Amino acid sequence: NIQDSCTVHGFPQSVTLVEEMGHIGHGAILHGCRIGKNVLVGMNSVILDYAEIGENTIIGANSLVKTKDIIPANVLAMGSPAKVARDLSEQEKKWKTRGTQEYMELAQRCLNSMQEVQPLSSESDDRLTYKDFSSSNYQIKQDSV
Repeated sequence: NIQDSCTVHGFPQSVTLVEEMGHIGHGAILHGCRIGKNVLVGMNSVILDYAEIGENTIIGANSLVKTKDIIPANVLAMGSPAKVARDLSEQEKKWKTRGTQEYMELAQRCLNSMQEVQPLSSESDDRLTYKDFSSSNYQIKQDSV
């Protein structure tokens, strides 16, 4: 599960590997590193060359894992540079796994529901534009609150 605005990159003679159930958050950068099984790399984190992240680990958002750093399995690591903060509980590991499964289900649901649509041939007279958007254009249904 590699989310939007991520960069997955390497250089000659390097491998960038994301193992099974890897979850790479929005905007993260992976460069010539190894991400173990069931790892969550938080949004906007950077994992540099030859770094290794052990399985079932969570890297906190906006963290920097330096070149050749090895983050062990089953921990929460965060910061710039990233340091191990603590071990993860079994409940936290289950939470992470379920989150990744939900993203995988969303991707499959998207693929299953996609359908081709025809482009608009003309603009509708009642079409809203960005200038029209204000809270007065929307009514919140009581049952949805």
